[in-house]
Amino acid sequence: AGTLTPVATPINTQPGEQLEPRVDGDLTAYTDDNATTQIRFYDFATGVDSAIPTPVGSSDVLSDVDTGRIVFTRADGTTGLTSIMLYDVAHNTVTELAPAPNASHFGVTIGGQTAAFVDYTNDPSTGDVVALDLTTNTVTQLTTSDTLYQQNVATSNDGDVVVYEVCSSGTACDIAYARKGSAGWTTGWASQDPGRDTLPDVSGHTVVFMREDQDNLLLSADIVTAD
Repeated sequence: AGTLTPVATPINTQPGEQLEPRVDGDLTAYTDDNATTQIRFYDFATGVDSAIPTPVGSSDVLSDVDTGRIVFTRADGTTGLTSIMLYDVAHNTVTELAPAPNASHFGVTIGGQTAAFVDYTNDPSTGDVVALDLTTNTVTQLTTSDTLYQQNVATSNDGDVVVYEVCSSGTACDIAYARKGSAGWTTGWASQDPGRDTLPDVSGHTVVFMREDQDNLLLSADIVTAD
């Protein structure tokens, strides 16, 4: 058998920090923390690195990518509110998703025609996970707890499954999922452990996450099925 030698492609070697890379096909997006905090994207087919324009006084972070679309969180430096945005690469347009007065939306991810995020508008401490149908602009609240923290959302490529952390404290987190069917969204548990399960991701109905214990971070990475 032959030996595969990966080729490293420098994407951004400018000063500052480049963080939180995400990739889909030939497109990768990341946070560039330099003079301003903005989302940049790189096209592997053309070798071109570009920036999504950021309004003066705002910061853009936490991008996700799917089929030529980049979603991200925008923080307004004046009001302190956060909104979720969608950038269409082909049309060079930025659109706010699920806009609402005094909304505080954070941590958006995208797959298919679903964008999922955490809505802190009514629960500024714990938040609620929300799914947005990009075809109909219908918003569905997936969680309702006022005592548990919901965070770190991920969306499957087809948009039918959303996974997220549910935490009762900083050291006690489980992984929950919501699955879209003909009757709407249903929720369940992908993991329930006394310790801390965190940073979930999902493809199809398979959920992966990191499990930490009290003695050793990154102790295990368990693959579970949401069915």
